[in-house]
Amino acid sequence: LRQVQERGRQAALLAPRRGYSALLRCPSCDHTPHCRNCDVPLRFHQETRQLTCHQCGYHQSVPDRCDACGERMWQARGPGTEWIAAEVAKLTPGLPIYRCDRDRQDDLSPLAAGESGVVVGTQLLLARDAPPNLALIGVTLADTWLNISDFRASERYHRLLRQLAEWHPERAPLIVVQTFQADHPALKVLLEGRDVLAYPAAEERARKALGYPPHARLAQVEVAARDPQKAKIAAQEIFDVLHGAGATAGEVLGPAPSPVARLRGVYPYHLLLRARDDARLAQLLSTLDRRWPARVRVDVNPRGGL
Repeated sequence: LRQVQERGRQAALLAPRRGYSALLRCPSCDHTPHCRNCDVPLRFHQETRQLTCHQCGYHQSVPDRCDACGERMWQARGPGTEWIAAEVAKLTPGLPIYRCDRDRQDDLSPLAAGESGVVVGTQLLLARDAPPNLALIGVTLADTWLNISDFRASERYHRLLRQLAEWHPERAPLIVVQTFQADHPALKVLLEGRDVLAYPAAEERARKALGYPPHARLAQVEVAARDPQKAKIAAQEIFDVLHGAGATAGEVLGPAPSPVARLRGVYPYHLLLRARDDARLAQLLSTLDRRWPARVRVDVNPRGGL
């Protein structure tokens, strides 16, 4: 970044999250303020001095003291765009810094005109044209894109890296990736300059061995209720009905609590249906066409986390 500043070039830093940090933590007792509607830590936004839930939108002011032990000091953990921009300002005084995320979208016209500077943003950055004098791309906390309970996580990570490598239409800027998984295949194929189809071919072989699309059809069944026991019992009933109708162990995965145990005041449980083709999937889903003691939602070919 200092070289970018000295040479009057441009840089882009990609962050996996917006805000100042992923959470606040009490240094004395490790207590973390959580959302009152969801079982997730509240995200800290320095500019507004607010704690916000990125699931349901609930927000509150930063408490003066820890609710658990009364300590006055807080530690911000897990940097977001706001924190990264603040650190860059310390490292490179005088270098113009811009942000591009859902919370704040600065005017990037100076960068588009070729002026030196750095833009810190989420993937929203890739919806814009690359700055013309882009010399450096930094991918911060890259493992965040991999640490997701979804079989497509590594594919999306590879696609992100490929997009960054091809973002500038005329030149390939230096890309620095911050990761604990430097040997991950999604990254190695780019480092080694292998054919563009090398990673998709390897991923397809892994999907075939594990029975994931395109070699299977999926549907996610979400069972939710405000009472967690009611949701759990209803999910088990659905499991029993599916097996009573002839489903095999490989066709029904779960039930299991959602990775976030409570969302917007309800407790979701998930089952994943995995069938060899659309006809078999429709046959399995037909057994669910009845009333259940909890809210049941079916997502065929789910796009979210699994």
